Amino acid sequence: MKKFKYYILTSNDVNLLKRHISEEWSNIAKENVVVVINTTSDDYEREAEKWCKDEGIEYHITESNGTPARGKNSVIELFLKSDNDYMVMVDGDDFITPHGTVFFSQLAKMDSPPDAITMRNQWGSMLKPEAFIGRDQVDSNGSFKVSYYRPFSIDDWDTFLPELERTMALNLRLRFNMDYDRSVKYTKESVKYYEKQKIYSEPHEVHCRVTWLSRKAVEAHKFPENLVIGEDTIFYYKLKNDAVNGKLDFKVHNEVPVCTYVYDQVSNGGGAVATESNYGENLDWQEKFNEELEQCEREGILHANKPLPSIQVKYPDDYTPYVNLIK
Repeated sequence: MKKFKYYILTSNDVNLLKRHISEEWSNIAKENVVVVINTTSDDYEREAEKWCKDEGIEYHITESNGTPARGKNSVIELFLKSDNDYMVMVDGDDFITPHGTVFFSQLAKMDSPPDAITMRNQWGSMLKPEAFIGRDQVDSNGSFKVSYYRPFSIDDWDTFLPELERTMALNLRLRFNMDYDRSVKYTKESVKYYEKQKIYSEPHEVHCRVTWLSRKAVEAHKFPENLVIGEDTIFYYKLKNDAVNGKLDFKVHNEVPVCTYVYDQVSNGGGAVATESNYGENLDWQEKFNEELEQCEREGILHANKPLPSIQVKYPDDYTPYVNLIK
């Protein structure tokens, strides 16, 4: 069995950090966890460090510049210094499902696990519409009303793109009282963004995230620290270029019907994407991402309409894959 651990990046919420070893959430064994504390808050650094010490969990404190990419690059650096063969990279706000822990364990038992795995039909969480109505914000157990959906999947591009171009500018003006020129600019950049994802990403997917990584996969590439949003996708494209050129074994896992990873858009204020975009009002990040992608085009590292091969693992005969997402 290949040696791997879950590298969990955390920056500001110890309660989310606790979920990774909780029996009610991921239930990852403590000895399989490496916590990477990458934060601009001295108070949170001390709080997370104390929790790791109390739980007997391996942890490392790394220098932060405030970007998710810097944190992820520090994870790569620590992984390469370790004796682990593979890692599962987890954003601290997100979580691995109980099925995910079985999936990755089975991967490690393969004779030759792939160098990297991304996801198709990814799952995310969001507040249900009624959660925004005052007292109905929580259920009888005091928990947020949460729904789960596929946040980065576009089932019908031929319908989605014309509708986006037709209605986005008006929606921005109505929702945010945005001026006309800015709404038109954002619409143009958004349409460009999705048009390129349609060409270069996995079928029906945008913002592909890589979870499983070998040492070989990360030795040559880092996350772009000039981006606050979209760094995962650029990293995916770089690995995919290596795979197309025969340098890496890169596979995609279909997260339907049972998922391994959940992108949490409820906790921690919705995460970096929500805060950087001011919950959809500031879409300057798309222009920055498009510029980065155009640079990748000039470098010739993007490959049109070349989906990655799928990965399947053998589960124990008595195992029934199931994920109860609602907590």
